[in-house]
Amino acid sequence: RNVLWVSTLRDGLFTIDLTERKFLRSYAVGAETQGQLPSAIVAICGDSKQGLFFATSKSGLLNYMVEKDSFRVFSVKDNWLLNDICYNLTLTSSGNLVVTSNQGVTLLNISAQKTIDSSWHIRLNDSYPISEIGEDCGLFVSPLTGDIYVGGLYGMFSFNEKEMHLPNNNYALYLSSLFVNNKSYQQGNIADIK
Repeated sequence: RNVLWVSTLRDGLFTIDLTERKFLRSYAVGAETQGQLPSAIVAICGDSKQGLFFATSKSGLLNYMVEKDSFRVFSVKDNWLLNDICYNLTLTSSGNLVVTSNQGVTLLNISAQKTIDSSWHIRLNDSYPISEIGEDCGLFVSPLTGDIYVGGLYGMFSFNEKEMHLPNNNYALYLSSLFVNNKSYQQGNIADIK
């Protein structure tokens, strides 16, 4: 469509027609200015197949709906994201959207209707080589391998999105004891559990 989307923290979002070289539209930030954006845009990502997505400073993820010239919000409240403070986003080779926040990484599956179908989360914890992600930390998807590289404040980690979809292993469990509500159950009386 030859439209450039430009974001500023203070003045909102602007669109510029690259063919005609003219300003098209602005989208203000905040309810006090009758703005269309709930908070500032910090990153923009998308293509003609998946649509346009915007990471915000405190309102989660926005999806631009061309037919309505409006934005759909995806947030923690709807269990789509780990946190509404988003830092970076990018598309994977299979068309999924990767979003980083101060809580970790979210992988979102985008449907043919350009909306989000499902989400997978990687929460930051002590088992990862990074404990924090900040707004200046990088995010990169390798076009050759599909590996996703996530930069943190004190290092980085990588994973492949195919690993996110692995089926759970069917483990054989052998219990030496079982307690339910502080009551011990033995092999003979397990059927009595209520």
